[in-house]
Amino acid sequence: GSLFINSFFYFLIGNYSIILVELIYVFFFIYFFSLIQKIYFEQKSIIYISFLILLIPTFITAFNLDQIQYLNIISTNFFSLRLHRPMGTTILLIIFIYILITIFEGNLKRHNSFFLGLTLGLTFASYYYFFIIQIISFFILIIIKFKLNIYNFFKSNILNIVIITLGFS
Repeated sequence: GSLFINSFFYFLIGNYSIILVELIYVFFFIYFFSLIQKIYFEQKSIIYISFLILLIPTFITAFNLDQIQYLNIISTNFFSLRLHRPMGTTILLIIFIYILITIFEGNLKRHNSFFLGLTLGLTFASYYYFFIIQIISFFILIIIKFKLNIYNFFKSNILNIVIITLGFS
């Protein structure tokens, strides 16, 4: 799932596609992280916070803090410039978080449904541990938003569920 973009650009450009894909992933990371932060923080500080979060794994490695078990997990699995994982899978996770926040702030819309299904499908194909986290988070959101009335969710969003399934497949 996360190798799809790498393969597509390699087919078009060749060996230089690795550099281009890394730049695209970093841009998407900063862009979607800024969109998530725009909901909760002031406009002035969001780009700085995004860059700081992007540099956390580098700081952990530079200060030799990766000897600590949990900090090592952050520095190697959260976001680094290693293709395809964790770079591609982290982008999919952040896009999913953004879609989940927009669903929580508003309602489940058709374009959100398709991108939610697409993100879930690509995550399932690339890193199923994140997929399990995403599915559990989505069901918790449904439970919170519809106050344990899952039947009303399925009844009122049957078309959106079909779109999520089509995007997933």
